Amino acid sequence: MRDRRALIGRILATLALVGGGAAVVAAATAPSASAASQAFTADGTFTAPTGATCVTFEAFGGNSGAGASAPESSGGGAGAAGAAVTTTVQVTAGDVFTIQVGHLGGSGSGVTPGTGGASTYGVGGTGGTPQGDGEAGGGGGGATAVLKAGAAVLVASGAGGGGGEVADGLIGGNGGAGGADGQSVAGSAGGTAGAAPTHAGTNGGDAGSPGDGAGGGGGGGGFNGGTGGGGGAAMTADSGAGGAGGTNFPAGAAAAPTADNPGTGGNGGVLVTFTPGDTSCAPAPALAPAPVVVAPRFTG
Repeated sequence: MRDRRALIGRILATLALVGGGAAVVAAATAPSASAASQAFTADGTFTAPTGATCVTFEAFGGNSGAGASAPESSGGGAGAAGAAVTTTVQVTAGDVFTIQVGHLGGSGSGVTPGTGGASTYGVGGTGGTPQGDGEAGGGGGGATAVLKAGAAVLVASGAGGGGGEVADGLIGGNGGAGGADGQSVAGSAGGTAGAAPTHAGTNGGDAGSPGDGAGGGGGGGGFNGGTGGGGGAAMTADSGAGGAGGTNFPAGAAAAPTADNPGTGGNGGVLVTFTPGDTSCAPAPALAPAPVVVAPRFTG
């Protein structure tokens, strides 16, 4: 009888120990496979391969074009850099992402403003026109986007273009970087980031009739494009304001290292990286509930 009671005591102690703790989950181990990457400098598609769970996209918008310059002038407003943003998403093998790359805005040339940077998603606006024999501004940069089933996953905005110069006098306002407003100048407000109603940036303000100030710079493309800078006030010798960059998506997306941009010469691009077996972006599995322990009852 004593041995039987001792055995029962040991069983109850073991059950209580097991029942008092949560289920044990094996710790995740770092994936042993090496990271893989794919770079895009033009439009294309990325299909998530077997073994990929977490994919990181780094997107880079197009720079705006340089303002025209001449030895005897101040020049058109300077361009700026497109945005650089990144996000990591959970995928299933076979998921297809559409890549649309934004490109560098055209540079101003003499009195001819630069054209907006090309982009299937959102083109940049035309650069600012000069007044008289001043120098023109460059065009806004195109936006770069990563889409899934037509919906935006990540958008890096293009930069805004520079404003036009007034007759070898006041330099045009500088374009805003991706996500930033354009530079205001006397008599003219810079463009506003993301104020355009579409993905495309709007063109710069008109130089108007002779005697008016110069035209503003074009906006950059983005999730919402940037607006062009305003033209100089009527019947004044004011230069044009700078255009704004577009806005990024999602708002507050983390910055990506600009050195990762596969695009060259001011063009945008997308870098895709993943490590087979990496599940760090997946939701943590729910812990199993602790087992319910019912003490055995003995009679006799």
